[in-house]
Amino acid sequence: MPSIPALNADDPVSRLIDRSIRRPGHFPVPLIATTYDIAFTGGLAYVTSRRTFRNQEAQTIEATLTFPLPVHAVLYALEARIGGRVVKAVAKDKTAARETYEDAIDRGKTAVLHEELLRGIHMLSVAHVAPGTEIEVTARFALALSWIGGRAMLRIPTTVGDVYGVSGLSDCDELVHGGPVTAAALTVACEPGTTARIGGTEISGPTRVPLDRPISVEVAGWTAREIRGRTAAGQPFGLSIAPVPEGDAALDAAILIDHSGSMVEPCASTARLSKHAAVVLGLGEVARALKSADRINLWQFESEAEDLGSAQGSHVGDLIRMLSEPRGGTEIGHAIHACLSERGARDIVLVTDGKSYALDVQELARTGARFSVVLIGEDSLEANVGHLAILTGGEIFVADGTDVATALKQVLASLRSAPRPEATAGAHLALARRGGMELVATPMPAADAAADDGAARAAGALVAGLRLASLTAQEAADLAVSEGLVTHLTSLVLVDEAGEAQAGLPAMRKVALASPATQIMAAASARMHFGGAPDTMLYCLDFDDEPRQSQSVCYSRAMTPTGPAPARSGRDETMFAIGAPADRPLKASRSARPDEAESPSPESRESQAPQLTKLPRRIDWRNEGQRLVEGILIGLPNDVADAIDAAARVGVVKRAAKKLGVSARVLVIGLLARVVSGRDRHAERVYRAILARAKTQDIAHAAERLGLSSAFSG
Repeated sequence: MPSIPALNADDPVSRLIDRSIRRPGHFPVPLIATTYDIAFTGGLAYVTSRRTFRNQEAQTIEATLTFPLPVHAVLYALEARIGGRVVKAVAKDKTAARETYEDAIDRGKTAVLHEELLRGIHMLSVAHVAPGTEIEVTARFALALSWIGGRAMLRIPTTVGDVYGVSGLSDCDELVHGGPVTAAALTVACEPGTTARIGGTEISGPTRVPLDRPISVEVAGWTAREIRGRTAAGQPFGLSIAPVPEGDAALDAAILIDHSGSMVEPCASTARLSKHAAVVLGLGEVARALKSADRINLWQFESEAEDLGSAQGSHVGDLIRMLSEPRGGTEIGHAIHACLSERGARDIVLVTDGKSYALDVQELARTGARFSVVLIGEDSLEANVGHLAILTGGEIFVADGTDVATALKQVLASLRSAPRPEATAGAHLALARRGGMELVATPMPAADAAADDGAARAAGALVAGLRLASLTAQEAADLAVSEGLVTHLTSLVLVDEAGEAQAGLPAMRKVALASPATQIMAAASARMHFGGAPDTMLYCLDFDDEPRQSQSVCYSRAMTPTGPAPARSGRDETMFAIGAPADRPLKASRSARPDEAESPSPESRESQAPQLTKLPRRIDWRNEGQRLVEGILIGLPNDVADAIDAAARVGVVKRAAKKLGVSARVLVIGLLARVVSGRDRHAERVYRAILARAKTQDIAHAAERLGLSSAFSG
């Protein structure tokens, strides 16, 4: 969408008109197509995803997408088709990859970066998509099939609902949903004698799958066989993926049941059964199958953890009847610590939708307990709880729809099975358990090397991913770089050096995932429960009081076709759902050239300085970056623009700006950007564009005069 240069950048009426046109959600969505090509070899699945981005605006943009992947998936290749050229990515240390990407942005070059923000949460960034152009980004990842109840399954999550707690990610990196519900093109390649099914229906050709629920594929007729692979160093190996052998050891485990508020949501889009109800039914079925020697300690948790007691065999059913209805928040970490302190359990099974950041994975991994996970719901999140299972030698299983009993039985079966004695013998290149499968990689003679095909490359990446945990940080980083992996230490990055450079900073366009179908069902049920009229709308407001301390408020409001939007509070708010808040009252027009206006008194300048430190958090660096570099304030709130112009009239600021060859207004914007540059990469880009070449001594006095000197300390 073209900008509107005819609007007066200093006129508050023009600013209001511009903001009403450019509200979040009014930009064209740059992600226009998604495809998945899945191939199965033995128990190995390797997936090729393609995402096509198109810029339908008149300015250069940066498209970003944060999305979930299975925690066991290993992403090992990335390339982009740009203007007929295919550019392949290289793996670099995570910091170096980001620096390469940011440098390309500064130079106007198209670049693509794929990062793993948290285990199971990835982000794809595509910078400088030129107006009217398309870029197709292809990524490849591999993982083993899961074995659940005698079925070989592959699950690819495509979206996530609201997650409890603070992730620690920056605003521009966070998972975001609420985008349009789209479908992906899916093709599947199976070995002879096997078939792939979705929902019991065989996939006979290209098909379309909705992206508001996971892609869940069953491979029927599958049998285990050796897969030949090769490491990046050229060492051939054989990879065996087979169901974990059954064991008969007695159980002695603590089971922690999530009964937080999100567990009242529907478990699947095809049924209205809640997650918690599905768990209670599944537990009842499992209890009837327990052996008399099996001892289970049952807990339930939300904001608080409650020990329901211990029982053996079928008597566990008495504990299950004590489970109460969902309520409160999801304090998984608190529940685990309570269980460990009171019972000291060696094996802990978490039954949850995983939608919580309220646990310290590294701290819990050091407790010595083994954590296994049963994930519930189509909108569940593997990220933190799945990572915890990996670090402690446990496994993670995802319930198929409302069938929680099968997943619970599988996790208990994994606890009964002792690890292979060879696990400590050092005879294998890698050995691990993943989702009911045992993965064993064994070195092979050079004469038995595999052909250089897709399966061999995928197997090599998967085995490298298994090996990382046993290496030092430097060894793991070196291996990940050599194998081209995206990990917590490394990222994949590419720069189109042959392409034409774009002018200015790209406007950031965050692509929102579709809201989970189950969450839409839950919202509809809530409206019916509270007696909402058909024209009732659900609003979600997000606001910041302090940096990195965010909250959300959700409420419903009856609307008429011409009814009012929700009233704004005194805080800085952003609308992320239907509708938009009413704007602030207009102020009187100001001089279009503030540098020539009469300077305020020294007293007013002094009183104004402390207020500037709060302004950066209220500036939309993401979408206003290039206009701010040019000194255009039309997209800012009136009081923020007024404060910037008042600061630009301070004598020392005007003198520093003249020495640097920029306007005083632009200098103030650069100083404000520096204040939040450490936690907002878009502000960092504005700062670099304005002041990257400035010497500290040339701007330090101006910063001090405006009360911003702390941004330049250290």
